[in-house]
Amino acid sequence: MRRYECEFETVEAEAQGCSLFGGAGIVTQAHREVIRRRGADGWRLTACIPARQRGEGFVEAWDLIFERERDDGTV
Repeated sequence: MRRYECEFETVEAEAQGCSLFGGAGIVTQAHREVIRRRGADGWRLTACIPARQRGEGFVEAWDLIFERERDDGTV
């Protein structure tokens, strides 16, 4: 049976500029570097979920969830 280990990494989002519908635009660039770095280490991005969100819906931070198969077969 395959076993996997998971790790989480939080990436901050920034409000900058204006969106087409008014209000602040959302800028996230750090996630790309994190995904590339983790991929080079054998991790696979499996999901992202809001880690911190304002009442009006703006997500201030995302948790990126990575997994990789364990070599030793332990949990």
